[in-house]
Amino acid sequence: MNTSLNLYFNSKIISDQLFVNRGSVIMNLPVTYPRKKPFKLNSNLEIMIATLRSYSHLDLNKVKINIDLSEFNMNDEEKMNIKNIISDFFKNTKTIIINLHRPSTLENWILESQEIEKFFLDEPVIVIMNHDHPFIDLNKEIFSKIVQTLFDNTEKSFHNVLNYSCIPENITRSFKPSNKKNFNGHNYYKVVNNIWLDSLCVMRIKTLKYLFNNMEFKGSYMGRFDWYGVKFKKLNINTYTYCREFFKHADGYGNVSNVREISEVSSDLDDWVLNKFLENLTDTDNYYYQKYIDTFYLTIRNHVKKKYFFIPWIISYKEAFVEIIETTLEEFKKTYIELDYEYSIINLDQKIIALNNLDHQVYYNFNNIVRFTIDDIRSFQKSYFYLLKEIIHLNIRKFL
Repeated sequence: MNTSLNLYFNSKIISDQLFVNRGSVIMNLPVTYPRKKPFKLNSNLEIMIATLRSYSHLDLNKVKINIDLSEFNMNDEEKMNIKNIISDFFKNTKTIIINLHRPSTLENWILESQEIEKFFLDEPVIVIMNHDHPFIDLNKEIFSKIVQTLFDNTEKSFHNVLNYSCIPENITRSFKPSNKKNFNGHNYYKVVNNIWLDSLCVMRIKTLKYLFNNMEFKGSYMGRFDWYGVKFKKLNINTYTYCREFFKHADGYGNVSNVREISEVSSDLDDWVLNKFLENLTDTDNYYYQKYIDTFYLTIRNHVKKKYFFIPWIISYKEAFVEIIETTLEEFKKTYIELDYEYSIINLDQKIIALNNLDHQVYYNFNNIVRFTIDDIRSFQKSYFYLLKEIIHLNIRKFL
């Protein structure tokens, strides 16, 4: 069975940042800001245009785009220019709809989900409700294959979704042997979400309908289904994660980590050309080492935090590091090096070099990995009183 890729994009573009460019007391991240703007672009509108351009390199069957540009007070000519730019990106797409407005109330989202089910039918859809999660992978066919394999091998219901972005965060939530599901030789990690689902998933539209019909929201404005103030009844959604970073948040992961070792979105995204990125692979060792850190650093950090910092009398920090590094290296080699060779991104010589040298490079940098990981863990440490307050808050939410 062939699975078509489809895109459903929704975003309201604002003229400024949601958060001020300084350390946030709420987020407890004193070293994250100030930060440079992603990919040398000056506005959220430019970032959205670059992001949509990155999606145009995927083989898409149907596309629907809803963009709210009301903050910009554009005239009709300017609006038409934006629509023409976007239309040109997707000129090879079978069917495309572009609207310069989007739903903003629960009632309108429910109506929209009913309408677009007729458009997308029962096919998997990349549901995007952010303007700044560009497609960054070297090969569009790999993502299509991972989507197809999952949806061909799971029941056709609203219960199954695939994370496509913020993959490092999703890996750390799901990466354990009991969560591993293998379909046609590909490992996916499954968790069941009952009270929340991030708007970064490939799903069938029946899932989107289910989410909107299964939520409580008392506000007057709702930008997406994971909007602040949304509460779900028991969802029972199977959320799968594949350990490869297909899309990436342009703002990086400063909301969950203080380290600078995680790479940012390419500054050349505004001139996105697939073949340009192949030049990176002339330095195969450094390329895959950086990809490994990008993909699995948060999993390494959280494992060490749990195993050593919470119960230090059971295991040494060195043992905790080696344990998770060995496990993640094995998975990384399958989802990156082996797949890159299978899809002709690298040749046989590059594959052999990468497989032989990645372990050496990780352990050569072991002391540095330990240093910035422990610094990161300590920067997030909170008092026992604060932790108790968080535990009480989380448990109260489950019963509301």
